[in-house]
Amino acid sequence: MVVPTVRMLFVGGAVLLHVVLCAPLPVNAQAVFFESATPPTDYGVGWTINATSWRGALFSTTETQRVTAMGGSFGGPGPLFLAVFPTAGGFPPNPPSTADAHPGSLEIVTPEFLPTADFRVVTDFVLPAGDWAIVLGSGEAGATGNGRVAFEGSVDIGSPEYVRAWDDGMAFEWRTIAGTGRFFLEGEVSAECGNGLVEDSIGEECDDQNVSNRDACLNSCRFASCGDGFEYSGVEECDDGNTRDGDGCSSSCEEESVTDPDPRNKPKPSSSKGCMLGGRGDDAFPGALLIVCALISCGRRARDRDVSS
Repeated sequence: MVVPTVRMLFVGGAVLLHVVLCAPLPVNAQAVFFESATPPTDYGVGWTINATSWRGALFSTTETQRVTAMGGSFGGPGPLFLAVFPTAGGFPPNPPSTADAHPGSLEIVTPEFLPTADFRVVTDFVLPAGDWAIVLGSGEAGATGNGRVAFEGSVDIGSPEYVRAWDDGMAFEWRTIAGTGRFFLEGEVSAECGNGLVEDSIGEECDDQNVSNRDACLNSCRFASCGDGFEYSGVEECDDGNTRDGDGCSSSCEEESVTDPDPRNKPKPSSSKGCMLGGRGDDAFPGALLIVCALISCGRRARDRDVSS
């Protein structure tokens, strides 16, 4: 719930209402922040993993993430390792080791063979921004099993690059391969307007990740509506921050003729500063012009919003 704080100031013959609308503080929410493909409906044919091979998918993060789960569509038999590796300089030309994995990310897993759904392992580590790969393999850290990563025919999410490594008796090398294997990472993301997730916990109705107040989703992550003070491009002809007729912008946000002979009683269209004139004052402030301003000033959710008198 948003609770307004209202301050009244008498400045130079005008009453200034300063309304501060503060949204709840951001909270953390669980979300999939890397997903290599949508889950397959059945296992089908996949990539084979033997005692000297790894399979994985490359991804990047632009900010620090707390990883709380990872997995994909893959199976045993026998133990396999699942880990996240740094790839900023590319994969090493020499035989890699699970010792190179990001601290805390190494998990030994024993998924059922030929699964029909994702295998998910709960974990907890912090992943800095950078270039990474989530890798499933065998031959390291006690992982001695064989396995398979399912193919999936759907469109890749984020178009990741899939990689594999194997030892052919001469050299251990990484190679890029085509395919759509299923890998994913889940983690905590900050619940805030602008992250692309519609989060009920902070009262969002939409989140389109842009800075425009002239489309269907405002910068406050609320749906655009007539009377919100922002002209919806291609839908509204005007929006003066109220739903009254007779003031130049109708209750349906269409331009209209003004017939009131006393211009002092007509609120003027709101300005880009978030303020508008609201007519003459009442008995408490005789002869004062009423100026109404609204500011949303809560951290990254800061936005200007026009409020009707």
